[in-house]
Amino acid sequence: MRLAKYKFTSDKKQESPLSLKNLKLRLWLLMTLGVCLLLAGVIYSISSEKSPWIEIADSIRDFGFTIIASATIALLLKVPSLFQDVNDSAIKLLTNNNYLKRLDVNELRKLRADATESAYMRNVKSVNETLKELDLKISELFLQPYFETYQIKISCKLLQDNNDYIEKKISTEFVLINPRKEKCNGIEFIKFRVVQNKINVENERSLVSLDVLIDNEREFTSIKEKFKVRFTQFYEESTSYDRLSIITLKEESNKDAEMLAFKHQLKVRLVERRIIPKSDTSYLYRVINPIKFFMINYSFEDCPVNLIGNGFATFQTTKNGGISIVKDPNSIHISCKKWLLPGNGIIIVHNYLK
Repeated sequence: MRLAKYKFTSDKKQESPLSLKNLKLRLWLLMTLGVCLLLAGVIYSISSEKSPWIEIADSIRDFGFTIIASATIALLLKVPSLFQDVNDSAIKLLTNNNYLKRLDVNELRKLRADATESAYMRNVKSVNETLKELDLKISELFLQPYFETYQIKISCKLLQDNNDYIEKKISTEFVLINPRKEKCNGIEFIKFRVVQNKINVENERSLVSLDVLIDNEREFTSIKEKFKVRFTQFYEESTSYDRLSIITLKEESNKDAEMLAFKHQLKVRLVERRIIPKSDTSYLYRVINPIKFFMINYSFEDCPVNLIGNGFATFQTTKNGGISIVKDPNSIHISCKKWLLPGNGIIIVHNYLK
């Protein structure tokens, strides 16, 4: 004969705070009803001693007393649950985050610093203060606009009129997110600054097209005519890279300065043309604002080259899969699907093949 195995569990179900609250309310109502009946029976008995209804008044009094006694006993039996309810309410009050809404920014930052120190530095003998500063700087990035996506495509070819120079067509597309409640100005995110060689080729950097889409707009709008490329001296002494070129507004008017104000997101498509010396064999891009997804494709059209590239990120490497590098004969593709922080970036170097 096989013996069935049974697993016995308690039939007692844990009461929810709502059901316990309803039970307490019912008990108090019963006690109130009992007190009312008791008082009514006592008052009627005293005022109408010879009334034929005296027995009914006594019954009402006894019934009221019974209700009071029953409710009191039931309430006493629920004392442990009541204590538990009070304890749970106290814990909820201490752990609830509603009080954070009453604190100002400085108080919240102080609380965050204290919580971080308690959570991560409790079992550490000593911690360098600069690490705390780094933690604070990273947390401050939550207040800044960031790029949801940032994609660059660079196509290089030898200049037809002069093979000592390379023409680069650089297409940049990005989606900028505003985490703040107030509007953000997207002008500063279009003013690309480039340190470059001083060369004697006309239009060594020019703007081909510039289209934007603000918030919930359905179509891109061209604003190329509002911008120009401005050159300034970068170093006082003569160096290879002695000039700074900036894509900037033609006129710094209030109307133009506010034309890219956005509340939620700003999409930008920018195409520019750069001419550089053939001897300039490197391309460097550094992140200014955080980027959630970054991608660059760098290629040569009519010149055999060997391309070498890599990305440098705070927490991402090619070994942990954070940075991906794919090479073809005349192109290289670098992407990072996780966050790039300010100061991170990529570098690409090309060597000409004979």
